[in-house]
Amino acid sequence: MIRYVLFMLVRKMANAEFIPVVPEAEELLDNIHDRLSEAASRYELADTSDWDPMAELSSATQLDGLSVDGLSTVKVGDGEFVAPAFVYVTLQYDPNSDDPVVFSDSYPARVFFRILGGAGTDEIKIEKIHIDNSSFFE
Repeated sequence: MIRYVLFMLVRKMANAEFIPVVPEAEELLDNIHDRLSEAASRYELADTSDWDPMAELSSATQLDGLSVDGLSTVKVGDGEFVAPAFVYVTLQYDPNSDDPVVFSDSYPARVFFRILGGAGTDEIKIEKIHIDNSSFFE
């Protein structure tokens, strides 16, 4: 009950249509989380224009991982959804020198996706991933 009340508060504040977290929806949410995580693992982030904000941070930015929180999925349009994520990277400066500077970092992101197909055979298609690298410049 508390989760449902919190859901209603956040929904009102964000003016977005959340997938409700009530007992009947638990299985659906678990399913979305698992399928979205699988879709994210197949998404070639570093080979898309979504990667551009990260590539500008160092001379050799390397993708270490992407974790998506499918349980916090928000419906933003007809068949369109967004979920929060974190992108994990290794930033490398002057990698060919005798003393390269290398460190790991993470950045918040939003994964925009669609659910295609019919019941039971739904496929998740990631449309884009928006990475917020603004903390790097603060």
